[in-house]
Amino acid sequence: MTQEAAARDDFLSKVTRGALIPQHLIPYLEAVSEFTPEVYGSCLVYFSEEKPKTPAKKSYSSAAVKYSSTFDAEEEEAAPAGTNAYVIGYPINPSQEDKTAELPEGYDQITQEELTEAIEMTLRRQDLSRITVISPVHPEAAPGWALCQNAAFWQIPIEPLKAPVSKKLGFVKHMLSKENVTQEKWGQDHEILVSKYMANAKIPADGAPVYTRIKEYLKSCPDAALFSLRGAYSRLEAFAVADFSSCHTAFYMFSLIAGRPSPSTVQYLMTAIAQEAGQRGYSRMNVGLGNEQSMSFLQGHWKAKPFLTYTETSWNPHGLTKADEELLKPAPKGQPQKNIYMRSEAGIEKKPDWKDMLKSLFWPIKRK
Repeated sequence: MTQEAAARDDFLSKVTRGALIPQHLIPYLEAVSEFTPEVYGSCLVYFSEEKPKTPAKKSYSSAAVKYSSTFDAEEEEAAPAGTNAYVIGYPINPSQEDKTAELPEGYDQITQEELTEAIEMTLRRQDLSRITVISPVHPEAAPGWALCQNAAFWQIPIEPLKAPVSKKLGFVKHMLSKENVTQEKWGQDHEILVSKYMANAKIPADGAPVYTRIKEYLKSCPDAALFSLRGAYSRLEAFAVADFSSCHTAFYMFSLIAGRPSPSTVQYLMTAIAQEAGQRGYSRMNVGLGNEQSMSFLQGHWKAKPFLTYTETSWNPHGLTKADEELLKPAPKGQPQKNIYMRSEAGIEKKPDWKDMLKSLFWPIKRK
């Protein structure tokens, strides 16, 4: 390894240790995707090679993976292979070993000059087919045909907690409790749960790398932990993954639940993760993207609150595509507006669909 490569790896390691958002957890994104991280100016930038497209229904996801928003289009024209770029426009924070300390000053601030520098450096790539920028502010360098939306990263304070039990659970509450949640290694029943979810959701094997590479993520990242909730006869009811790679912020990454999603099931998993985070000395946990509606169930018992504004702006450097035009079309009269993106030039803030946010937290599947 050259001295330059060693210095780069050392810097990226420090990025992870100071992470406040999942996009700065480099071992996570490297394990569940084919992204190549680079540092452009003050920003982290990921690149992924795009395979040649054929006209078909398509789902396009941003670099956030679990926290990603999805661009859905009924039809997309055939296009040659290219490169997708994801500019992470959040300050790279220095590592701080004091897990109970306040967040460093300026942790949520980035200047338009810094964003523009990273965007211009990214646009120099000749094979670039799409660029997505996530940042606390809307990038002024984005063209008028870019699509944008807004949300926020939420966190909960880590303190002694008891898992609330829903009175509507009936006999189930006697079978499931926080004591049934344990840290485990990835096993065959976890694989089966993922396979059932992907089959029921009709997701192709290569269409959801975050699902199929959880095992690799847990193996390659020593600070990632798997929490399993088991019911009668040790049957796997749900699992969740947490990441403790950051010096000062614990992460609730994602969960998958067998059967219908139950708030209490999520509560049990979150309680176990919060307790583990507390034992490790953390005082806060990032629980992902959302808005007032999608995070309402966490605001009471968990005292969840937004702490980082999230703006996602995406565009094709060569102009407005047919797929983007479909996203901008208004819904037919009498039907709800499905698309949540607006032109960048419109200057209108649109919040993500709260139902989609709940799905990103629960990942439910139906048992046959």
